[in-house]
Amino acid sequence: MTKNYDVVEVTKENQDEYLSSIVQLENLVLDKMEKEGKVGQLFITGEEGIKEYIDSSCNHVLVAVKDGKQVISAAYITQGQIDFTYNDVTKYFKCDPSYQSYIKSKYSREDYASIIRKVYIEKISA
Repeated sequence: MTKNYDVVEVTKENQDEYLSSIVQLENLVLDKMEKEGKVGQLFITGEEGIKEYIDSSCNHVLVAVKDGKQVISAAYITQGQIDFTYNDVTKYFKCDPSYQSYIKSKYSREDYASIIRKVYIEKISA
């Protein structure tokens, strides 16, 4: 199978090229989920929030770009947030050691794996 997209990190230097497309994609996914009755399951990241991630030295914004220009996916890699900071699990996964300990105290390995698979399917379906 041939890969027909490139993964690009959005930076201060190239944000003008991608930012509006990311915002449009967020809204498109939100509209789709709400039409499917999944109201309140996705809280989009607005333009200012995305810019904050781009400007931050510890967060990253990645996009999949088709044909050199069409943004077909976006992901935010965030670090340094406290354990109980709200995160939309359809877009974010935490991975620092303190969060791993918190998760292990709340879920069995099997339950957590099942939940993550379900969330992953929800994410790619959106």
